[in-house]
Amino acid sequence: VRFTGSNAAASRRAMSKSTAKARFEQAGVPTPKHVVITGPTAESQSKMGATAGLSSSVFRELSSFTAGQASSGTRNEWHMPFQRAIKKLGYPMVIKPDAQGSSLGVGLVRSSSELSTILADSSRFGWPLLAEQYIEGREFTVTVLGRRVLQPLEITGCGDIFDYDSKYSGNKAEYHIPGDFKPITLRQLRTTALRAAIALETAGMIRVDLILDRDGQAWVLEVNTLPGMTPGSLAPKAARQIGWEMPDLCDWMLRDAIG
Repeated sequence: VRFTGSNAAASRRAMSKSTAKARFEQAGVPTPKHVVITGPTAESQSKMGATAGLSSSVFRELSSFTAGQASSGTRNEWHMPFQRAIKKLGYPMVIKPDAQGSSLGVGLVRSSSELSTILADSSRFGWPLLAEQYIEGREFTVTVLGRRVLQPLEITGCGDIFDYDSKYSGNKAEYHIPGDFKPITLRQLRTTALRAAIALETAGMIRVDLILDRDGQAWVLEVNTLPGMTPGSLAPKAARQIGWEMPDLCDWMLRDAIG
């Protein structure tokens, strides 16, 4: 059966943010530092009386531990990933579910006082969680068609992070090709996006999300192997920059699928 886009293996690698990051690191693709928080076992979750997302009070207790204060089995299981994330990444950091889309459960932790609430919110969308270094800079998305890289679109008007509300609640976010960059900067964004696609062995149409920091370094956040295809979605917006409307983009995808 012919199909458009990436195969199951590439899509699985991209959907798991920690797996994708491992691939990026192996391939030398710049990506923010991270720590995986595996979450509770079924046994410890039962002891805590929680079946899905854990309450902020549980996280408040666990995230406040230091190594010398952990005593019970549950505490020993929990405090180390949190402390390791805090020590390795520092504040601010981003917490996100490892295998969710549309930025569900993504939150920015600016200080220790916010950690328990955001951990509890993210855990509602599944385990494991990813604690990621926050890179301050300008956010971009780059559409890749096979190995053809389209112009980067800058995302503005969405606050500190491009979260679920920024994407779907009202018209906060704006998307445009930046006019203040030298060609070498745009080329770095496009090259980094292409390297991410190659690292995950994607095919067809994908979208790569990146941050450009204040020093001009591009960092890959994640890859979406099944980008939105509504008129307001980002990949069709990028295709319009080369003169392609939705029928042209669909035509390319079909022709690419049948070779």
